[in-house]
Amino acid sequence: MRKTSITSQSSPSVVSLSATIANVATPYARITVPRGATYRLHNRNEVRGVRMNGTYVILDLRTGAGDKISGASRVLFFTRGPADEFPKFHRAIPYSVWRDLSTTDQRNEDFKATIISQTDLNTDLGLEIPEGHQLLIQVEGPDVVDTTKSFFQVDFEELN
Repeated sequence: MRKTSITSQSSPSVVSLSATIANVATPYARITVPRGATYRLHNRNEVRGVRMNGTYVILDLRTGAGDKISGASRVLFFTRGPADEFPKFHRAIPYSVWRDLSTTDQRNEDFKATIISQTDLNTDLGLEIPEGHQLLIQVEGPDVVDTTKSFFQVDFEELN
């Protein structure tokens, strides 16, 4: 098992990004698990020796003007299999969890604990996503997310 970081700059064969539509829950990022892999997005993480329920995702979502999107926006997490008619909803989390933190702060152990404690996906160990399946990150809020000015990082455990 090894850690795999997927970011908004990862290969287009793994990540596809879309500008969102204001006030409508629309996909911002689709992460497709490559052939032969199974990814786990953990819902239990350790920070300074303390295990906490919650996932760890770095988000910096910005408008076309380069401003951070509203903290009132919601970030929604879904998974979807290749034959699924509809994605499976897991959790909606207010963007305010990430809004006031730079990506550097989000990597800092002090702030990491704050993010994890507010991002419980309501699953035991996390989400296991097999090959060909997708993790969808949708955004719903008053602003349009500009994919060229925004950044995300999701750390998975690759199970095989």
